[in-house]
Amino acid sequence: MRRDRWLFVTLSLVLLALLLWRPETGWELRALLGSREEESRTADELYAQNIQLKAELAKLSVIESQLPAWSPEYIRASVLSRYPFGAKSELLLDIGERQGAEEGVAVAFQGVLLGKVQSVFDSTSVAQTVFDSRFEVAVRIGERGAEALFRGGDEPHLTLISKRAKVEPGDVVYSASPLFPYAIPLGEIEAVKLSEDQLFQEASMKFSYEIGAVRTVFVARQ
Repeated sequence: MRRDRWLFVTLSLVLLALLLWRPETGWELRALLGSREEESRTADELYAQNIQLKAELAKLSVIESQLPAWSPEYIRASVLSRYPFGAKSELLLDIGERQGAEEGVAVAFQGVLLGKVQSVFDSTSVAQTVFDSRFEVAVRIGERGAEALFRGGDEPHLTLISKRAKVEPGDVVYSASPLFPYAIPLGEIEAVKLSEDQLFQEASMKFSYEIGAVRTVFVARQ
């Protein structure tokens, strides 16, 4: 204990003597400590910038992975949120009237019809998806082009398929509406059955995407 105290006193006296006989020593110590603080701040700043760059790269990677080849007939848009919160019937997009968005046009994801623009604001718009129960569109099925009506909802399905039409699981379902690009696909048939009144066939649908994972879409131009 006493030895430690004498060591501390001795070092203090030596440091005091240096400061008295060589004042520049104090400035050198300050410069040394200051440089270390500056190095620490620089390292923290570089670390923060690195995190920001990683986040930006991650965002760009997600966007790029969800985009097919760009077409001048479409406008790229990012999904800001889903309406109601966490639901899948409507999407809030980051493009609006300023960017050329218009009501009623198709909204596509990876080349598949995801829905249509429902309302347009100055710099945002709301897209109604195929999972909205109010969404309906005339479609055709498979190579034979059997006609049907696509009805949206939590479980989108096809109705009004002729009993004579040969349709089966795996057949592609594509738009036949003049409101959307002709033959843009919606998904595939999952299962086929007769309607309750036995007058038509009905079919459940399966899709190539999970609506909750959609981050970037294409909005058609008029």
